[in-house]
Order: sequence, then structure tokens, then C-alpha cells
Amino acid sequence: MRHLYLYVSCIMLALLAGCVSSGKFQAKVDEAGRYQVEVAQLLKEVAGLTAERDSLQMETERMQGENAEMVNRLAIIEATNADLQAAMEASRAEKDQMILKLSNDKQTLESELASLKLEHQALRDRLTKEQQDQAMKMVELQNTYGRLVEGLTEQIGLGQIRIDSLANRLQVNIIDQVLFLSGESVVRTTGRKVLDAVANAFKMAADQKMVIEGHTDNVPIGEKLRDRYPTNWELSAARATNVARYLIEQGGIDPQGISVAAYGEYKPVATNTTKEGRASNRRIEILFLPSD
Repeated sequence: MRHLYLYVSCIMLALLAGCVSSGKFQAKVDEAGRYQVEVAQLLKEVAGLTAERDSLQMETERMQGENAEMVNRLAIIEATNADLQAAMEASRAEKDQMILKLSNDKQTLESELASLKLEHQALRDRLTKEQQDQAMKMVELQNTYGRLVEGLTEQIGLGQIRIDSLANRLQVNIIDQVLFLSGESVVRTTGRKVLDAVANAFKMAADQKMVIEGHTDNVPIGEKLRDRYPTNWELSAARATNVARYLIEQGGIDPQGISVAAYGEYKPVATNTTKEGRASNRRIEILFLPSD
């Protein structure tokens, strides 16, 4: 653009310095004017192009900024997507593990359930057998009761013996006068018949045990017997033991099926304030029980 100004200036100087006619001079002036107009137009166009260039440059910079921001966002999205993919993979692996665990747990529970069913059936079978065995034992106790009543009819009629059939046992209550003399513990002759009947009934019973209990009234032991039996405990124990020995030695009963207990005066069945009550309390009780 500066070259154009120099060119016009040179033309003007040349016209002024040389011998130029007025017509030519005017033509040169007009030409210079046209050049100035063209120059002004070109300057205007250049200014517009410069402004447009600056605007384009600003727009380019803005777009570059937006592009950089979009690149950053894309990087964040890609990172987030990678995290989501990793989380999905982890969740899928965890889900697979859970499914495997549930499957294993199901198999374990099914196995345990099968075992419980077998145990339940075994318990039912055992309970059924025990009920059957118990029923047979009850029948056998009733048979023993019948044999005792048949063998001791006379003594029962005289009130010397009482036989009670309870839920799961038989109880033979024998007053002391039948078995012993007063203050003695040796079985007397009249008592042997009773014990023989008891032994016969027991030997015919299957799977039973016998408990022999000694009882007294609350009258203290007399001075003559106190050296042998300091208290009623010793007297009741000696009487129960001698009954057991007779049943074993003379009645042929297996000693493993017999046990002895002594209660002295501490388990009365009647009052000790009357003669009759004291007589009832002086007794031997023989219990027939199932062996279990």
C-alpha cells in the first residue's frame, strides 16, 4: 500500500518538473485521482479483510477452546465409562460367586434335609418300638399282678398284703407281722410263703426289676435292741436287706434285678398317733418296675 502512495507521488513530481502540456497534465491528475480512489477502496477492503481475519481468528480461538473443553469432557466420559465397565465386571463376578454360593448352600441344605428325614424316620421307628416295648412291659406287669394276686389270695383276704397296680409299676405292701417278729429282722416262717410267691411271680416276669423298701413307725428302738439297731434306719435297712437275701438265696432271683432302700420312719402311709396307723407304717414295700 505504501508503494502505491509513492507511485502517485512520483507521477505528481514528474508532471511538475517536466514540460507537460495542460491536457496531459490534467489526464495525469485524473489518473492520480483514480489511483487515490482505488487506493482508498483497497484500503477499505484491506481493513474489512483485516477485521474479518481478526473475527475469524477469535472464532477459531473460541472453537479451539470449546474443542479443548469437549476433549476434556470426552476424556472424563471415557474414564467414567471405564469405571462403569469395571464396576459391571466386578458386579458380574460377584453375582456369579453369589449364584455359586447359593447353589452350594442349596445342595448342603438338601443334604441336611435328607439326613434329618432319615433321623426323623429313625426316631419315629425307635419311638414306635419303644411304645411297643412299653406296651409289652405293661402287659407283663399286669400278668405279674395276676400271678401275685393268685399266689397271695389268702394274705390279701386277711388284709396282711395289699397289691396296687399303678401306671408303670406294681406295689406289694406287706405288714411287718407277716414277715418278722417284733423288733427282729430275720424272715419268719409265715413270711417265707409270701416271699416264695413273690419270687415265683418275679421269675416269670420278663425284663423287670424289683425294689425292696424298709419302713417303720416313729417309736424309738428299745434299749434291748439299741445295740443292734441304734435307730429305725438300721432296723428298716436290715429287714429290707434280709428280704432281698431270701429272694436271692431261696427264691433263685438274679441279684442284678434287685435293689434295697431304707426309709425308717420318714415315709409313713398313716398317722403314728394310733396303734392301727403305726401298724400300717411298719411294712415292707416291694416294687415291680420295668427295667428301664
